[in-house]
Amino acid sequence: MVIICEGGVPLILGGNDGGIFLPLCGDSEANWPRWVKIIIYMIGLLWCFDGVGLIADKFMGAIEKITSQKRRVKRGDKEVTVKVWNATVANLTLMALGSSAPEILLSLIELTITEKWNSGQLGPSTIVGSAAFNLFVITAVCVSALPDGEVRKIKDLSVFMVTAFFSLFAYLWLLVILVLITPDVVTVAEGVITFLFAPLLVILAYLADKGYFQRICSKLGYSRLVLSENTTPEEYTKMVGQLRAKYGRMPSDQHDRDALVYYEFSPPISRAAHRVQATRAMSGGTQVMASMERFLRGKAVSARMKSEAKTGAGSCADALVSFVSSHYAVTEEEKKVKVSVKIQRFGGHQEPVSVKYKSRDGTANKNEDYEEVNGFLTFEPGQDDVQSFEVQITQDSKAEPTEEFYVDLKIAQVSAENAHIGAQKTATIVVLDSDGAGELKFESEEVRIAESEEKVLCPVVVKRGRGATGKVTCKYRTEDGSAKAGKDYTETSGTLEFAEGSQSARFNVEILPKGKYESTESFRIILEEATGGAFFATDTDGGKECNIMTVVIEADNKRHHTHWESFMMKFNFDELEIGSANWKDQFKEAIYVAGSREEQAASSWTDMVLHVISLPWKLIFACVPPTDYVGGWFCFIVSLVMIGLLTAVIGDMANLLGCAMDMKAPICAVTIVALGTSLPDTFASQTAAQQDTTADNSIGNVTGSNSVNVFLGLGLPWMMGAIYWQINGATPEWYERGREMHWLMDLPHIVRDHPNGAFVVPGGNLGTSVGIFCGCAVTCIALLMFRRGYCGGELGGSRWLCRATSVFLVVLWIIYIATSVVAEGGYGPYER
Repeated sequence: MVIICEGGVPLILGGNDGGIFLPLCGDSEANWPRWVKIIIYMIGLLWCFDGVGLIADKFMGAIEKITSQKRRVKRGDKEVTVKVWNATVANLTLMALGSSAPEILLSLIELTITEKWNSGQLGPSTIVGSAAFNLFVITAVCVSALPDGEVRKIKDLSVFMVTAFFSLFAYLWLLVILVLITPDVVTVAEGVITFLFAPLLVILAYLADKGYFQRICSKLGYSRLVLSENTTPEEYTKMVGQLRAKYGRMPSDQHDRDALVYYEFSPPISRAAHRVQATRAMSGGTQVMASMERFLRGKAVSARMKSEAKTGAGSCADALVSFVSSHYAVTEEEKKVKVSVKIQRFGGHQEPVSVKYKSRDGTANKNEDYEEVNGFLTFEPGQDDVQSFEVQITQDSKAEPTEEFYVDLKIAQVSAENAHIGAQKTATIVVLDSDGAGELKFESEEVRIAESEEKVLCPVVVKRGRGATGKVTCKYRTEDGSAKAGKDYTETSGTLEFAEGSQSARFNVEILPKGKYESTESFRIILEEATGGAFFATDTDGGKECNIMTVVIEADNKRHHTHWESFMMKFNFDELEIGSANWKDQFKEAIYVAGSREEQAASSWTDMVLHVISLPWKLIFACVPPTDYVGGWFCFIVSLVMIGLLTAVIGDMANLLGCAMDMKAPICAVTIVALGTSLPDTFASQTAAQQDTTADNSIGNVTGSNSVNVFLGLGLPWMMGAIYWQINGATPEWYERGREMHWLMDLPHIVRDHPNGAFVVPGGNLGTSVGIFCGCAVTCIALLMFRRGYCGGELGGSRWLCRATSVFLVVLWIIYIATSVVAEGGYGPYER
């Protein structure tokens, strides 16, 4: 046997009771000087961390492809385009798996191969160490990542509260099962329950995302409305209403309005995209830049309006009178708007109540844009609880932006003293100029084109309604569905221009000849980025942000097909062709710095050095199929296999390093290995903090990822181990393991309570470790909540406060690491 270091564990090339792949040099490696082994193993481990970051880039790219898929669904009497994956579910399943895959696979490999179905120390300790690093250090980095004075706050606060609870509960649960219920043993039931906490977390987070816990978070300013291409006019009106309540009014400029709504309600960029960008930046790869223009404009509008925001209060009353709606919209062509007022009576109140209503100017002016109203409404006992009046709108030929004016209510006369105006005491009436820039939408949201053996031009018509004043433009582009650009149609993009008075514009998309085995396929055409005051119709597919038209290329059902041809039509051969071309391009991108010869010419020496270091990994991982195959799932599976192989090497390397340094396995795992596997997530979170409009993707997902890490990374192997020993019983190997790890003598209750064998996981100093971690974690979360109230967001604020917060969080991490080292006995003869 090869003794790697004095007092160490025998490690034999290729396995037996040692590593899976390492050491490579066999007996000769054992005789190397200790300092040489430490340097080589440390450099090798860092290089492996670089590799695992790169393959995680591929893995997260596959996840991004899978979770960004769209489909057409019925909504009322029309079809709309929606994403298949809910963002919260995607974050807590595939994306959490992507960011935690090395730690989870390390735990599984250690159980099934290295430790021969016994619990190990490297995998679980890496998971715990990663959780501590993620919560404390990544949060510290994100807090100080913003410019002085900028803030970001968690928008989905109810989801954060769910994941934060589970991130603490996960470690308390470990304490319960390993110390209180079945000391030092994990039963099958405990393993299964631990594993099932993962789907339970996903379900509860999904319910929170859908607003079921909205009441709990309402006092903290949480809103579950999210702006997307599927936002309905009613939802958009609610968003405007919430902003009106928050700021007291809405800006008159349409672009400022849109930017403010985007700033407050837009969803963040997916965490997978940030992870890919961070990893590429670390290895001299292609950069993926995100536009911040709309966010910055919305933030500026928000800052300007906060100083002008108004507040109001209500009171208890026997009768409350208020507007039925706080917001009305009308076009000049409609000429009038009906405004309704309601009364609510309490405690048998039956006195007549008279209220006065009067209009006042906003950006719209009386006699120019509307006719002034000034009158009374009287609610007699027994009459209808809702009464209405009309406001006349003035139509002119001038091009004007969207304007608004207000109607206020006041109590005029009441027999009983305790009758008041309710919360909706002002109605805002928005006047949409029929002579304005106009509303843009496709003439048809779905076009069907019959397949042909020749090229066909698909005409696309965009209509401009509700005004045609001035020159306006919008951009258009095609987007793949089951039909692929270059194979089924010609990729098309450009800018549509509408001249003064023009009410329509058109362009063509070229449909390519269909192949012999093609079935019905579709792609999308998207309108976006309207200028000149134009806007998109909110009642169409895509909503206010964009308009979507679906083009369906129908297969010729009249053509006779053999059984073989019918079978072949089920496959999308265009994906295979495009994927093959992209697969070849991956090797070219791997060779050049930043992915191309042009980018390489502009690269710095730092980029070149990083590229050379990563080049072997890039060439190896270029063998991973691109995301074009099977919707990204082929890339997902192959990447996962490669991460597993590389994780096995990392496990061997970490064992060798710990052995050479006389560092115990848990300490090596909780420090070096955990830091290395979490480094790409650190840069990803920093990028998300700087580019997203919220803190959800930067720190909001840390707690969710930590919870999934424990429930999958420990729950899955523990469940498997418990089932294995439940089936096999107390074999001679089980007793041999007990003697080797000393629990047979030190923990006699295990054999006494489980004479037929069990999956042994010594609790040891778990109570101390969990106590310290939970204490630090509660302090961290409480600090974030304090910052939310004091600074207006969990991230950012004044420079000195950010730095103080970051230093404090890093100190919490150091405290946890120090207590872990002390609890494990520090350095000494290496024990796996």
